[in-house]
Amino acid sequence: MFIVFITDCADADAALRLRLQGNVLFGGTPFLSQARCEIEAAGLLIDALDVTAGSKGIIFVNVAPRNGEAKKKWDNGVPFGYFRVRKTLVVTTIGPETLSLVAKLGLATRVNVMDISRVMSWGVEQNLISKIEADEVRRTQFRSLFFAPRSGKWIWASDRSTIPASDESIDALVAGVQGKHFVWFVDCFGNVKTTLLSSEFESLRSSGKHRRGILRYKALPRLSDVPDDGKPAWVVGSSGYGTNRFMELVVQGGSAAKKLRLKVGMPIQV
Repeated sequence: MFIVFITDCADADAALRLRLQGNVLFGGTPFLSQARCEIEAAGLLIDALDVTAGSKGIIFVNVAPRNGEAKKKWDNGVPFGYFRVRKTLVVTTIGPETLSLVAKLGLATRVNVMDISRVMSWGVEQNLISKIEADEVRRTQFRSLFFAPRSGKWIWASDRSTIPASDESIDALVAGVQGKHFVWFVDCFGNVKTTLLSSEFESLRSSGKHRRGILRYKALPRLSDVPDDGKPAWVVGSSGYGTNRFMELVVQGGSAAKKLRLKVGMPIQV
């Protein structure tokens, strides 16, 4: 069984506590990956699901800013929910960008959304946690440490968990970002991973929309096919799920991110 934490809270102190919490609750040493924003977490989640291929394990995802719109909409950050991809349980914050690529690739259509207070009350009733501990979890700002792993363990303990949750449509949750494309990762070489699937890229090119914007750059099969001319080019990247791979912008021997001034989270104007 594997345990993965994908989180925006991954400094040295947070990483220490998350890994120890995962070890205490599940055994073994959890993997931890830092996500700077929702869309980066979305891509990391897809890559984790792709590599683990539905194996037995849990992926925890947490990107929950408390400022801006999130502060107006949620009392203590975006809620957590859970769904399964074959034998893999995903416990995640349900922000629209975080779930956008799961929806796009059809890996899940429904998510069980949890209310922390209700889940803690249920945990007390089931003698899974003391009332004092439950009250602390209700108040905590570090929900990915004190709530998500506990709820994940309770869900994991039963094939048909009775943990209280509301069944919601993922498509409805991501409606605001459907059809949009983003930069979701910049690797150590400056290669720019986007949320454009290779199939979408071909469709957009054939529609003639490539005459302007970054879609105009040449598309080549592999990085090794890109000439040493310093010009950006598109290639089919390694990230994605199954036969569905995301397109990347690259510069042979250089950084596409620097050349095109692209950063994680930027929308791609097609």
